[in-house]
Amino acid sequence: CSDYDYELSALGSADANSPDHMTYAWSFVSGSTYATIDDATSATPTVTVSGVPATQGTTNSQGIQLLLTVTDCYGGTATDTVSLTFACTGT
Repeated sequence: CSDYDYELSALGSADANSPDHMTYAWSFVSGSTYATIDDATSATPTVTVSGVPATQGTTNSQGIQLLLTVTDCYGGTATDTVSLTFACTGT
């Protein structure tokens, strides 16, 4: 199967108290065997899935789950999860 890129975004994250500077931390919860993240501290990283094996005539689905932690300048944090599914069909 061909590589596939997922463009993620945490730009919708906001601090209800004030427009503080935010930092971002993305990490894999599961499914990192075939996935990489280009910049785990970016608000808009790219996750690339590659090398998922496929047998002719069958589909191999790979689930990927990431955890996003957003921290404001006072140390307050919030988390969210992102789930992706990559399906590879052998031809």
